[in-house]
Amino acid sequence: MIILYILLLLIILLFIYEIYVIVYFKIKVKSYKDYWNKKAMEEGEFVYLALGDSSAQSIGASKVSLGYVGILEEYISKKIEKKIKVINLSSTGAVLDDVIKYQIPKLKKLQFDIVTVSIGANDIRKKILKEDIYKKFDKLFFLLPKGSFVADIPFWGSGYGEEVSEYVKGFIPELASKYRHINVNLYDYTKKRVSFKNYSLDFFHPSDSGYRIWADAFIDKIKDFI
Repeated sequence: MIILYILLLLIILLFIYEIYVIVYFKIKVKSYKDYWNKKAMEEGEFVYLALGDSSAQSIGASKVSLGYVGILEEYISKKIEKKIKVINLSSTGAVLDDVIKYQIPKLKKLQFDIVTVSIGANDIRKKILKEDIYKKFDKLFFLLPKGSFVADIPFWGSGYGEEVSEYVKGFIPELASKYRHINVNLYDYTKKRVSFKNYSLDFFHPSDSGYRIWADAFIDKIKDFI
């Protein structure tokens, strides 16, 4: 009987935790989106454009500025000694098709100096087929402005997600070379420094320390171009 009570208690606690995580992330999604919308209205001498999904929105970070886009903004500003204007067109939940159909078309009306892209994790969560993810990345690379910094997909760990993320890591350099972009080795960086502390409450999005790893992967490529 005691074991049943313990199991029931664990189920209740797990349910409460899940509700807390859902509410917490809903609040973060709205507040972080509002933050980036306001940032896009600011002036700057150097324009940084970010495309992608919730990772570019900083979801999972304790503060929006501690996501990889915020860290890159600070890094670039210090290196070139200019005020940075950030235009973050990413959206939480976005898949490759969303970047292609909704984010890239907005670039026609914008002027920018650097572009970063992180996308694909949500496609894997939806069990995208390997041949489909290749086709979508190929189309994405074709449409992106030349010289964009495009990340592969982070280390997944196991299962079908890891199989696909490793597959993406294999073909991204080929597409980057073909369309004259720069491949950011996010898979390698996250695999070498894998740790539970690098994940947020939902065990999917990066934490502050996780985003630091993402930022390091981008900086390793960007540093030679600015």
